[in-house]
Amino acid sequence: MSDKSSLPPFTVMRRKDRAVNDEVWIGALLHRAPFGVLAMVWEERPFAVARNFAGRFPH
Repeated sequence: MSDKSSLPPFTVMRRKDRAVNDEVWIGALLHRAPFGVLAMVWEERPFAVARNFAGRFPH
């Protein structure tokens, strides 16, 4: 198990060049795709988790 103190904070975006700040675009995406799959790697093991979105988004 890795030392958790060496992990980057989850609130910092790693790829700032891929940030999306346009709330209208985000709302339109969530309106078109009410669910998604979040895929990550933890300790060199890939895994994916299905996610549903709920809320009022601009579109």
